This record gives sequence, structure tokens and C-alpha cells, in this order.
Amino acid sequence: MNFIDALFTAVSAVCVTGLSVVDFGSKFTGLGQFIVMLLIQVGGLGIMSISSIVFILLGKRMSLTHERSARYIFEAESKEDIKNSLILIFKYTFLVELIGAVILTGAFSFIEHK
Repeated sequence: MNFIDALFTAVSAVCVTGLSVVDFGSKFTGLGQFIVMLLIQVGGLGIMSISSIVFILLGKRMSLTHERSARYIFEAESKEDIKNSLILIFKYTFLVELIGAVILTGAFSFIEHK
């Protein structure tokens, strides 16, 4: 895969448009598909959510600018409100994705056995 196609695919994944000029199944290894999936997650959840949860998980302090932006984005009054909002966002995101994965796995399995 050439650099421009890889760059286009990566930017498209982060922007959550899902465009690609190549067939994922034949052009990407399992690792490549996993990386594209991570880029889609980052784009869907947002850089602010990802960076804020990383700070919280590592027990680090956010900069004042980052904290002010997070309070504005999450409509939070305190750092605890930011943390609670982020936990809810991530919990519901992964719960909905898990339910979708189970449904799709069942559907694909049913189609394959027909």
C-alpha cells in the first residue's frame, strides 16, 4: 500500500467517514485492521475525551487550559464531574459497541451456516 492511500485511510478513520480506496480484508493484516479500528475509536470518542481519560487513569493533573476545556465540553462544575461524565461516556460507548458486535456476530454466523 502506498503512503497516500495509507494516509487517506488513516485520516478517514479518525474523521469517522469510513472511506477507503482499498479492500481492508485483503490489504491489511490483523494488526493493520486493529490500528484502523483504534483510529476510528479515537475519532468517535474525540481527542478531548481520550486525553482526559488518560490523565485520569494515570493520576496526572490536567493543565488549566485542558481542564477548562473539559469543563466546558462536559458541562461540568468540578474535576469529579468531568471524571463521572467520562466514565459514563466510555461505559455506554463500549456497552453499545459490545451489543452491536454480539448482534453482528450472530447475524454473520447465521448467514454463514445457510
